[in-house]
Amino acid sequence: MPTLTLTQQIASQALRGQNTKVTLSTAAAQANLSSLSVGMLCQGSTFSAKGYIYSIDSVGNSFEIIPAQPDFYFGAEGYLKSSVTVTVTL
Repeated sequence: MPTLTLTQQIASQALRGQNTKVTLSTAAAQANLSSLSVGMLCQGSTFSAKGYIYSIDSVGNSFEIIPAQPDFYFGAEGYLKSSVTVTVTL
């Protein structure tokens, strides 16, 4: 399956059982947000947890990921740190 690799620009909370916000650069948002849709599978580069796209801010430069079971989080140590790459399965 094709994938899209995106880089988190601003750290955001990734608490257990809560959505995590992925903020893209303006250029990456303009180039890639239109390719995303709710329900696509996501995985971070520095941890094994997976999640699904929950919402997309098509006017801005971000989208939210809802964590998948059994992990219940999408990040490490309570944060999705800046410069972490998120791979989205298209």
